[in-house]
Amino acid sequence: MIKTNQVTEALLKVRTKAPLVHNITNYVVMNNTANALLSIGASPVMAHAINEVEDMVGIASSLVINMGTLSDSWVKAMILAGKKAKEKGIPVIFDPVGVGATPYRIEVAQQILKDCNPSVIRGNASEIMALYNSNAKTKGVDSTVSSNVALDSAKLLAKSMNVIVVISGQTDYITDGDRVVCIHNGNTIMQRLQVWAVQPVLYVAPLPELKRIYLWLLLVRWPLWV
Repeated sequence: MIKTNQVTEALLKVRTKAPLVHNITNYVVMNNTANALLSIGASPVMAHAINEVEDMVGIASSLVINMGTLSDSWVKAMILAGKKAKEKGIPVIFDPVGVGATPYRIEVAQQILKDCNPSVIRGNASEIMALYNSNAKTKGVDSTVSSNVALDSAKLLAKSMNVIVVISGQTDYITDGDRVVCIHNGNTIMQRLQVWAVQPVLYVAPLPELKRIYLWLLLVRWPLWV
């Protein structure tokens, strides 16, 4: 089990290094995303122009892909950035917003999984189920089922892709396919609010020093605004 002092040391490293976190994210959460990363000492950049994403990833410590507001040009930028991150060996955090709502979103999400090799996948229960099984349906960013219902899908997805899968909701579930960590004390409204759900996964991006399976358990409910 990781101890409190290890978390403190990791956060101090982040504040000392101020790692650049490259975000290709949606308009709804951009401002909150930047502030969440700034709050722990990381340096966020929002860049989605095809002309520069590979160069930006080249100087970044991690990449966050959020497919909330899709367009063909953004998808191309996501794939280019993801491939560059994979080549460079830096973490890719993937938020498959609304996957399952339309065939287009399913296609894009599957392409990102294939080409970008994400380290962490975060979604609400409906999104995780749809990501593992394209026949499962969701209607948008809010979950239509509780997070525990998607746990089997999350474990199978984690095992098949060799990633950490995070299900956000009233109770958050984190799994590597074998182990499962539950984080309680949430609220049912959290599975319906995009901004609340997205922010915690960002704390994964600048902290590669910590073991991945415990990262959420230690950080997601902590007051990091200092």
